Amino acid sequence: MHHPDSPPPDNILEDPLGELDAALKSHAFGLASYQLRPEVSYPRTDDEKAKVRDEAKAEGHTPEGVAGRAHLVLLKNEGEADILLDQRGYTVSHPNTCLEHSGAGSCGGRWLIVQIEKTTAQQPLLSSTFESLDALLIALSPAYQEAMQEELLRRFEGGVSSRFNYDDEEVVEEPKWIN
Repeated sequence: MHHPDSPPPDNILEDPLGELDAALKSHAFGLASYQLRPEVSYPRTDDEKAKVRDEAKAEGHTPEGVAGRAHLVLLKNEGEADILLDQRGYTVSHPNTCLEHSGAGSCGGRWLIVQIEKTTAQQPLLSSTFESLDALLIALSPAYQEAMQEELLRRFEGGVSSRFNYDDEEVVEEPKWIN
């Protein structure tokens, strides 16, 4: 058990949906679209986040059920996938996986995760976990790999990345640390 006077370890996942959103925004150039799934993510509210923070401090690790989820539509009609971000990393969800967390849902109080509908990936990816969203997308989508190469070329040629134009109204400057 974690000592209550010690701060929680740095790798506590307190806001997985926020982290997943940031990761997807930075990789949007390689996706046809994506949709966050807050209805099957936990925590969502500030109270739930505080509860996770308190449990993590008491136990020394991220509580069970803490995960952010999203639905991806891949480029070039390669398919669709549901993914989740939890303490282990980024995972392509299994069709019959039900994960516990507070709140009502399907599976008798559990949440049902939808399967990959189709994909052109060359390896079985259901339930495979990756350290980064980039690694998951590379394994899942050959079209993502092409888009990533095009994005890198654009950067090396000095062009402004389209991934920093989130709302089609205001172009956000590329962060200095990227250059």
